Order: sequence, then C-alpha cells, then structure tokens
Amino acid sequence: MNDAKSKVSVVVPTMGFAQSVNVLLDALVNQEHLPDEVIIVDSSSDNSVLDIVDDFKEKLKINFVKVDQAFPGKARNIGVKNAKNDLLAFLDSKTIPKSTWLKKGIEELTVNSYDVVFGSTLYIAKANKQRVLQACSYGKEPVITTPGTILKNKIFQIIGEFIEGVRAAEDLEWRNRAEDLSFKILKPTEFNLTYSEISSTFFQEFKRHFIYQFHGAKIDAQLNTKIIILGLGLLLITLIIPQWNRLVGWEESVLFIPHITKSYFYFLSIFSVFVLSTSKFFKYNYIWRKFLLAIAFIGCTYVVYRWNFEMALWVEESIYYIPHITKSYILILVLSSLIFRGVYTPLCKGVEKDYLFPFRWFWIGTIGSILDIVKVPGYFLGAIMALKRIF
Repeated sequence: MNDAKSKVSVVVPTMGFAQSVNVLLDALVNQEHLPDEVIIVDSSSDNSVLDIVDDFKEKLKINFVKVDQAFPGKARNIGVKNAKNDLLAFLDSKTIPKSTWLKKGIEELTVNSYDVVFGSTLYIAKANKQRVLQACSYGKEPVITTPGTILKNKIFQIIGEFIEGVRAAEDLEWRNRAEDLSFKILKPTEFNLTYSEISSTFFQEFKRHFIYQFHGAKIDAQLNTKIIILGLGLLLITLIIPQWNRLVGWEESVLFIPHITKSYFYFLSIFSVFVLSTSKFFKYNYIWRKFLLAIAFIGCTYVVYRWNFEMALWVEESIYYIPHITKSYILILVLSSLIFRGVYTPLCKGVEKDYLFPFRWFWIGTIGSILDIVKVPGYFLGAIMALKRIF
C-alpha cells in the first residue's frame, strides 16, 4: 500500500486504440510503484477498450469512463475530476512508461519538493519511413512532453484545465502555462516514456503536422485574439502594399502613394524591433515569430523580384545588376532548407552522421522541408477559422 502523499491517479485519454491500451496497461502493471488508480476516459464508438480493461481489473484499480466525442484536453479534464488521489499523472494511450516512471517521478515530488515533473518521451522508429520521420522531426533524444507528467492535484488546479474543443496542441499550451507560473518544475534529461506510433506513411505525417498547426492556431486565437488579428492584418497588408499603386491606377489616381512599398517595409522593420523588444509583447514572441517570418519571406521575395528593375533599371552593365537573381534566390532557399532540415536539425537531435551521409540527408531534408511548408497553411487557416467563429 502506498501512503497518502504518494497515492497517484493515472489519467489516460483514448479514442479507441484497444491494442495500444493493452500494452499501456501491461506497462502499468509492471511499475515499481503501482498506480493507486488508473482512469481511462474513452470516447470511441465501440467497447473494444472496455474489453481490454476487464482483463486488467484484477491487477489494477481501473476507473473506466465512457464519454461522447471528447478530444484529449476534455478527456484529461474529465479524468482529473474523477481522480481520488493527491497526485496526478498523465499518459496517452500510445505511450509506454518505463517501470521506474512513477517511482522516480513521485520521489521528485515528495523528496525533492518539485511541484511538477514533466514527461520525457523517446520516439521509437521501426520501419524505414518511420526512421526518416524520426530523423527530420523527432530525433533520437528525449523530448519534453505532457504525457508522462506527474504533479500534485492542487498544483493542477492552479495551472488550470486543458483547453477543450481542439484536437491537438492543447498539451503544449497547458505545459507553457505551467512554465509561466512560479513552480519548481523538473524536466528529466533521461526518457521515462517511449512512443512507437510514428506515422507509417509520409502523407499521415503531413496531415498530422497540418492538423497540429491548425488547432494550435485556434488555441492562439482563443487566448490572444488581438495579437492574431494584428498579425493576420499585417500579413494581408504586406501582400497588398506592393500592388497598391497598380491597383489604384498609378499617378493618375488620388490614391497613388509614391514609394509606398519602401516606406511600408521601413515602418515594418521598426515596428518589428519595437514589438520584439517590448516586455508587453515579449511573451507573445512565439506568435509574432510566425507572422514576422512569413512577412519577412514575402518582403525578401519582393525585393529579389524587383531588384534588377529598381536598382539597375534592367541595365546589364550596371554594377547593381545581378544575372538570374530570382533563380539564384530560389536555389539558395531550397539548398538552405535541405541543409537545415536534412543535416543541422537531425544532428542537433542526436541522429548519427552515418545514418545521414552520404545521401540520406537529402531525402530527410526534402521531407522535413515539406513538413515545414505544410505547417504554414495549417496555422493561418486555423487562425482565420477561429476568428470567424469568435466573431
């Protein structure tokens, strides 16, 4: 029997995945510190998970909660409301905890006085395509995650519930919220969970990244509506400004503004420095960064496209004339992206050089670059859809 201070309720949201739940429960049975309660919140349309739960009821104290159409955030909140112990632990149905996970985490809370111990997940690749995705996205080093997190119930109440109504990214928002508060938080350097359900096809991973960004933007729009509106507004203006004088009819129109594009980008540069250096906006840097990168890309592309006309007046003898500048710009973008996603990022995440070279880095860089491209429409579409719903 565990003493009252070390009694823990493990909350597991799932939407079916009976086979994964079976593996997870087996891992919980083998914990060195057995959970005092396992709360499985199932929002699937069948009873396949319940059948698995019945097989473990003699080994674990399981509270099975059946709900309708609950995304992970809502399911976790329901699980917490049903928890009967002082400590909470979160898992996802496809994660597998090490046998020492609960024991070590609870020791950090009770002996070393941590308020929160985050999860540390190692992503496992089995098939060749999974290894490519592991190299370009997850890496071979542990990643700090909400699954695997152990904390006191009273601390959870202060941090607040998970955002509901979104399919993904609510765990990252909750973790960021926890870090913004003055809690003593441990981020384990050694992994305490493994995750072996990396997408088996590239299309599945592209879809996953799109969905994650889509719902991440919805969360940002809910919490920071004014910032999202301003960012989308600046992005729209950035697309319109270079075409403004052409749209209004050039000098013949009263709406003609000389040097409007140059003036706008000067203003935007000053505004960006102000925003990123002002404490009021500093905590929104992760949002601003998305918009400012998009705006910077549009600005650079426009400058390159107009360079030979504006600077050299298409005179090839001019010292400012750059032959094939647009093609060179595209080539630099592509090569930079391939090297960044195919070499730099994997090496930083623990991927071996022997795996990357001599040729595989190019394939990994290509997939990683496509993943980055997929994120962009996902985020901006999610932001627009969220604002449409808000207003």
